[in-house]
Amino acid sequence: MKLFIKLLLLMVVLAVSGLFVMKRPDGQPWLDPEHFVPDTTAVERFVGHVKNWFAGFLQEDAGPEPFGQTKVYRWQDKEGYWQLSDTPPADLEAEITYIDPDRNMIQGLRSQPAPQPEAQDVSEQSSGVPLPLTISPSKVQKLMDDAKQVQETLNQRTQDMDAMIGGREPEDR
Repeated sequence: MKLFIKLLLLMVVLAVSGLFVMKRPDGQPWLDPEHFVPDTTAVERFVGHVKNWFAGFLQEDAGPEPFGQTKVYRWQDKEGYWQLSDTPPADLEAEITYIDPDRNMIQGLRSQPAPQPEAQDVSEQSSGVPLPLTISPSKVQKLMDDAKQVQETLNQRTQDMDAMIGGREPEDR
């Protein structure tokens, strides 16, 4: 009976150790020593939060921070924009805010002053063209000339490409 138990234990040990050597179809072993090592990052993070929570009781004038959040000071600067920092400003009074570190914090855009409309002379207003336009009527002729020049350039390039496809040399400009 003792021999049978020893043989049975030997077979179990060989079977388990074989899983460390035998490979799956993807080439990885069935068992890896890392499967038996626990992931401690979550535990370390939890211990850090508990330490911060208890540290809040030891500080004077301050209660504990909400679990998993960061203490941030918030104030308005001279221009009226809200500022956030982990240290309070020396010359201004700031309110304490708690921020979730897993939340995306993106700086807001600063508002730009509205552009002032250009002064229009009387000749532009009496041209009979309904206003407002995106371009002043005095610049329309230059815009049309530029568009004609672009069209001529495109036509010339098309002719050059047709000439190359047909086996001829492109014309000199």
